[in-house]
Amino acid sequence: MNHLLSKSLLLVLVIIVSSCQKSDSESGLVTQVKDDFSSPKSLFVDHVSSFTGGVISVASDIRIRLNRGIPDSLVGTSLKDIFKFSPEIDGSTMWEDNKTIVFKPTEKLKNNQKYEATANLKKLIPEIDKKKEKFKFVFQTLLQNYEVNMAGIKLYNANDLSKVKVEGELLTADVISLDDAKKMLKATQKGSSLKVNWEVKDGNTVFRFSVENVARTKNESEVNFKIDGSSIEVDKKTDLDVKIPAIDDYKVTSCQIIRGDENYISVLFSDPLAERQNLSGLISMSNTSTNPRLVINVNELKIYPTQDVSSTVTLTINKGVKNTAGYSLKDDFSTQLRFTQSKPEVKLTSSDQKAILPNSSGLILPFEAVGLKAVDVTIVKIFEDNMHQYLQVNSLGGKNQLNRVGRPVARKVVPLNTVGVTDLNSWNRFTLNLEEILKTEPGAVYQIQIGFRKSYSTYFCANDDQIASIEEDLEEWGEEEEASYWDSYESY
Repeated sequence: MNHLLSKSLLLVLVIIVSSCQKSDSESGLVTQVKDDFSSPKSLFVDHVSSFTGGVISVASDIRIRLNRGIPDSLVGTSLKDIFKFSPEIDGSTMWEDNKTIVFKPTEKLKNNQKYEATANLKKLIPEIDKKKEKFKFVFQTLLQNYEVNMAGIKLYNANDLSKVKVEGELLTADVISLDDAKKMLKATQKGSSLKVNWEVKDGNTVFRFSVENVARTKNESEVNFKIDGSSIEVDKKTDLDVKIPAIDDYKVTSCQIIRGDENYISVLFSDPLAERQNLSGLISMSNTSTNPRLVINVNELKIYPTQDVSSTVTLTINKGVKNTAGYSLKDDFSTQLRFTQSKPEVKLTSSDQKAILPNSSGLILPFEAVGLKAVDVTIVKIFEDNMHQYLQVNSLGGKNQLNRVGRPVARKVVPLNTVGVTDLNSWNRFTLNLEEILKTEPGAVYQIQIGFRKSYSTYFCANDDQIASIEEDLEEWGEEEEASYWDSYESY
């Protein structure tokens, strides 16, 4: 397997499983819950190489990949009575390639729903052992949520200030239809409904909207937004008000950093700007030694820094900036902009990286991450009989010669957007339920390794290829994976 890491961080939490167990009354904990549904991976390692698991989008297909292939002539043919789901899912099954069976749901799955799946391997491998005829696995869909970001007020043209439009974005944690997005947002001005135009971006999770023909009058007014998540089964309502300046009130209305195909600072004014004015000395940025490049587009001033900016800067717009009527701003405008991007990082919430784990439920591992949309979790089991050999070259938590004394017993890609929409470029705390991954044995030592790959980063790099999104967690195991020494993380 090719290594995909250009940057990585590896945390190790050592868990020692003790053989003593307190009673429920003493510990206040219930007995550890076992996963009585999923099939043991070790039983099916000769037949199944991977399957859909973890947290997936409601628009995802469900797959199983076999070790043994079929003739290419059968690729694309339909299959029946292969999958059973609880809750039930309507759909069709086919050979996606010569080793992969894919189930395509007729409709989107339900958000935040755990599904139990059973695959009938007998129909795929007639000679399979009776105890291996049914392969069972579990997956869960994303928790839905939404956010609304306002971009600001735009003019249609420089000659008519009486009509403007208000632009913004609706972002969702998981995919939704355009019709559902339209149902969520309503805009009014003085009690009258306003027309909203929509544009779908980024795989049906980002929707740009424009509220059209907003009246700009002699007096300041407001556009009222009501956002209701009921159409996407989110119990959340949001009210937002955007102020529309009076027609004779010339001022700065918004300022934000734009990152994308172009990177610049967008400053919106209430009036169109005079295009031929000399802006030299009127626009300044602290912590910079060169003048930015400036572009006027009707009522928008685009500011392109001409040097790398990697800190918080103060942007100052002198009141001498004029509109097309020749009027200047009433006052200087100043704001702070944070250019620093948080580099991908993950850390444990506790500096103690060793824990004694009794045989009880509720094994939750808290960690913090920034600049990441997912992490890799690998659990390495050091066998009880090998503890003396392990401690000859390691203290607890050491990683030397692990392939001699242990093996990986679980590996998962854990998406960090499963709690809804969050600002992944700020530090957030997450929790990992190890009970869903790990079945512990008394006397063994487990290393919980948390790392990440380049594709999981939200860090913007100029001239970098667009990073693919993480759509689903396809769990894999087998001899080929172990032979590569568990695809260990490379140094950076």
